[in-house]
Amino acid sequence: MSLINYILSFLLLALIYGCAPQNIIPITDIQNRNSHKVDEKYILEQSDFFVAQIKEHGLIYYDDSLNNLIQNLKERIITDDIEKYVNFNFYIVKDPTINAFALDNGNIFIHSGLICNVENEHQLAFIMAHEAAHVIKRHMLRGFINFKRKTIAYKFADIILSPLTVYSLGLSSAVVQLTIMYSINGYGREMEDEADRLAFDLFRSAGFKQDEAVLVFDQLNEVDDMGGLEYFFYSTHPTNIMRKNVLQTLINDSILNKNINNENFKNLTKELQLYNISLRINKKHYQYALYEVLNLEKSRFLDDDYRIKLMTLKGDIYQKMYTNIEDVAFEYALKTNRKYTAKLVVEFKSKQEEYKKNAMLIFNEMLNKNIAIDKAYRGLGHIAYQDKKYNEAKAYLTKYLEFNENAEDYRYINSIIKKIDSAQ
Repeated sequence: MSLINYILSFLLLALIYGCAPQNIIPITDIQNRNSHKVDEKYILEQSDFFVAQIKEHGLIYYDDSLNNLIQNLKERIITDDIEKYVNFNFYIVKDPTINAFALDNGNIFIHSGLICNVENEHQLAFIMAHEAAHVIKRHMLRGFINFKRKTIAYKFADIILSPLTVYSLGLSSAVVQLTIMYSINGYGREMEDEADRLAFDLFRSAGFKQDEAVLVFDQLNEVDDMGGLEYFFYSTHPTNIMRKNVLQTLINDSILNKNINNENFKNLTKELQLYNISLRINKKHYQYALYEVLNLEKSRFLDDDYRIKLMTLKGDIYQKMYTNIEDVAFEYALKTNRKYTAKLVVEFKSKQEEYKKNAMLIFNEMLNKNIAIDKAYRGLGHIAYQDKKYNEAKAYLTKYLEFNENAEDYRYINSIIKKIDSAQ
């Protein structure tokens, strides 16, 4: 047998072995939990390090009212007989994509984008219960063991083909990084279904309105999130429709038609909604940001100050779509799973003047109404600079800095002004 055939045969056997189901005991079965202690200890250490990195890089969103709500929901979902085995902590992550993930150390991260796309605290509670179920069922450990068994084969091939490369890497370190990715992207249909069922039991026992666990999937299905194209690559991750259908069979609630007042939840998440749109803009998710602004504008819960903030964001989005048309085309390619081509860019360049017109209408209205005029000057300055009307751009951007001496983008705007001066 040739060396290559031997390696391929070994890989196949290892992958088959790695796919064998793992009988991992839940954290609540403490008497029978002693298997895989070394693996679990290592995962917990790496999870702690991962949490520290998230915090160190400022990725946690803090809001007292929202944090209090999440804490209250946690106390309803996580009973004392569960929490005595693991200390659960829930965090909001500054990420506009629709996702949440749990680590085996009990730290659970809910993306800001997910919170902004649920309707009420009942729906949020089910998501929290689902992520807690992954911890209770020790799915990260199961994923780690499966990955470890599979990865041994790949490392074996590396040892034969490239020893120096392998010696510079640690097997456990590489596998635990894959496992964390696994927890972020979904555990595969079997474990996700298992988590949904346990989550529903926790959710129902806590007295939440049962059909909201189903309605949350309807709500999320309405949002075409680009995050799926960027991060979520496990094809066995069950679709929202499939998960909804499974949960539908579990409902036995006699108050399904009871209305829920969503107003308090919407008020609690108002500032997060604005922040999430800003995250979208920073990530160049301009079309998604615009979609979220237009949705928020339909709400009857908004005061005048909030509508001004939305108006400003909408102007900024249109301005950036005008001045960064290639990015708009690239976003569309991701969204629709199309190739990013010169032809696609040309297609979007035909819409460029429309974006400019919309932006200028908004900024001029802001000037006429004397609202957020510094942002209006900045937007008009960027448009003029794109149009190579440099004197006009300098005048607008200078006014922006005069009105906003402590602007976060002061250095960047000032660099544009200096660039204009040096070119004249």
